[in-house]
Amino acid sequence: MNVNTLTHRGTMVHGRLRVFSLYVDFPGSIRARWANSSISQFAGEHWITSTELWRLDSLATNAALHRMVNGEAARAEVLLVTISSLDYRQHELMRWLESLALWPTDRQDPGLFVGVFGDDNRHASELNWTLQQCRNSSREMNRDFVWHKMETGATENFVWLKAHLSHFLSRKHSRTEKSLIAGLPAELTPLSAVPVLPS
Repeated sequence: MNVNTLTHRGTMVHGRLRVFSLYVDFPGSIRARWANSSISQFAGEHWITSTELWRLDSLATNAALHRMVNGEAARAEVLLVTISSLDYRQHELMRWLESLALWPTDRQDPGLFVGVFGDDNRHASELNWTLQQCRNSSREMNRDFVWHKMETGATENFVWLKAHLSHFLSRKHSRTEKSLIAGLPAELTPLSAVPVLPS
């Protein structure tokens, strides 16, 4: 398990961005670390970014750990799953995703589910099955699902993720602003938020 929090001083912060990453195999762990770093970089100085990194088989050690990890994963705005081998169906991973979909969370808005799959050095016979299972789970978890099939040697290239994350953060920031404005007294409501009636 690896936990990091990145903050920037002296800058207006839009809010907190929690990232939970789960990898299935060792090559997946390397890509998960690069993805976490890229997400923190893309989020930039306006978000307090915290990341957690876990290996799938470590969750089977005891029930208390499993419950704690599920709670953190359910609350995270971004859920990242990395798998390098798609030669067979990852039933254990899919059971974990199904259990996560049933977990209570304080997350009010739709989250983001990012899948990083495959390796050109391996077969990907179960890619379509994996994608369908992840799409089903993402709907149950109230998350948008995006994915990418990695190429050999492309460990550091997560530019493809930037557009997805930018859209997600823009939408998240907009909803946060609307919630804050809705809670303000009328005399403190910005003029830009007051609807203009037709004359």
